[in-house]
Amino acid sequence: IRDFCLSRGLGDVYKRQELTFEDLAIIHSDIGSSMMEFSDLASKVAKLKSDPTMTREEKRHVIQSLRYKGSRVEDLFLTFTLPGQSDWELIPKGSSVDVTIDNLGLFTDLVARTILKDGIARQFEAFIEGFNQIFPISSLKIFTVSELDLLLCGSPSTLDEDWTKETLLENIKLDHGYSIHSRAVRYLLNILSEFSDLERRQFVRFVTGSPRLPIGGFKSLVPK
Repeated sequence: IRDFCLSRGLGDVYKRQELTFEDLAIIHSDIGSSMMEFSDLASKVAKLKSDPTMTREEKRHVIQSLRYKGSRVEDLFLTFTLPGQSDWELIPKGSSVDVTIDNLGLFTDLVARTILKDGIARQFEAFIEGFNQIFPISSLKIFTVSELDLLLCGSPSTLDEDWTKETLLENIKLDHGYSIHSRAVRYLLNILSEFSDLERRQFVRFVTGSPRLPIGGFKSLVPK
């Protein structure tokens, strides 16, 4: 049982689906959310440019009025470089090319292809190749990412488990002279049943080495 959650993007990878800015937002919320807003803005521009009911002047006026969080795209002083890595040019001499409302669509497409496809292709292929040496990754397609996360990492919260005295007692193997009637055992059950989520995780880590319980909870722990 591993103490981390599987990224939703991993599911898209093993299912051979393209990653999106929504996947990026899970990994890097600032860049992901900004790129989603840029993408929406670029879609509005493309829709306006193809609107047959508007004149050229009307289109230009509406397009120039579009804003990103109250500011013009041109006032953001962005260039055709990868966000967060100014030395990574998306096009030849990209550091000298400003991002404008008109080329915003090209900018978002290039960022998406670089971050979510070309930039990680070799790493993902290596991951898939390594995984296949242990288990055919194609066999995992029947599972959702949530289901895989539960299988590999267990329940993310101990609050989902039953920590009542009755359940705890059913899954504790009493030995060395202790019994259900022992005062120490009853004290332990009283304390465990009143633990907070953090205290439960700490206790499970102390006992098993992982703060997460496997599927099936205490009943699935071996040894008890």
